[in-house]
Amino acid sequence: DLAVSAGGTMLLEQCFMELPAVVCSIAANQVRAAQGLHERGAILYVGEFDADKPDMTKQLVRQHVLQLLSEPSRLVGMQSICRQVMTRPDPSLSQTLLNLSNETD
Repeated sequence: DLAVSAGGTMLLEQCFMELPAVVCSIAANQVRAAQGLHERGAILYVGEFDADKPDMTKQLVRQHVLQLLSEPSRLVGMQSICRQVMTRPDPSLSQTLLNLSNETD
């Protein structure tokens, strides 16, 4: 299974469901969490949606979806990373996403 989604709290739900995703943020507050999960390998973050160039964004998402669907072992790895993200020793599941948003390099 593979999702195509925006960022935000939906990312937490997808990690809980161990659902790899191609993610395109649609708001500035979604970027850091999406980048954090991308760096860990749980999702594939393709950047911010560009309303001025929606066809470019659509083609980029399509390209990455086809790439991931051709790599089933990578999808399994992404599921495993989602599971690891959700089993972090945080006091709550929502704290996991907040921590990803606030982490710095």
